[in-house]
Amino acid sequence: AVLREAEKLVSAGTKELLVISQDTSAYGVDTRHEPREWKGHQVRAVARTDDKAAKLRAQGAEPVAVDLFDGDAVKAAVDGCEAVLHLATNVPPLRRMASKKGWATHNSLRTTATELLVDAALAAGASTFVKESVTFVYPDGADAWIDETTPPDESIEMLRPTLEGERIVDRFTAGGGRGIVLRFGLF
Repeated sequence: AVLREAEKLVSAGTKELLVISQDTSAYGVDTRHEPREWKGHQVRAVARTDDKAAKLRAQGAEPVAVDLFDGDAVKAAVDGCEAVLHLATNVPPLRRMASKKGWATHNSLRTTATELLVDAALAAGASTFVKESVTFVYPDGADAWIDETTPPDESIEMLRPTLEGERIVDRFTAGGGRGIVLRFGLF
């Protein structure tokens, strides 16, 4: 799904992509193996360690070391990019999933980091911002079809940061860019 969306961006004329994905995340495997000059477009990817940066570099991607909670660092990383794909997650291990504290970093990536990335993308004049999300926000529709026009279930407290992150992307769209939320169902 991520690379199909990237294909659409390239077809629309995007020249440089910045992929914000933890390289060991659920989405990192799908994004990190693309070459630096992917179909004539430069790809940068976030790496959290020197070893992972070396692996990205060896695969042809330009690794970017950035703290996603440092606004100035995020602006520097996004500068010059036409599109930003924010795929960073921090899903806790199973033993911590029932704890609200276990989701703290994940929720901050969905809200605070999204806010900073949208700010940076707007400042850089990026044309497109893609944010991952999940289909869990939809209500149980029984045997009725559910699509993007189905309103999310706002009553589930655990999913509020997810929906807040989606609304932050709306600010990018309101600023003149193309904001895209990809709701994934399985990983």
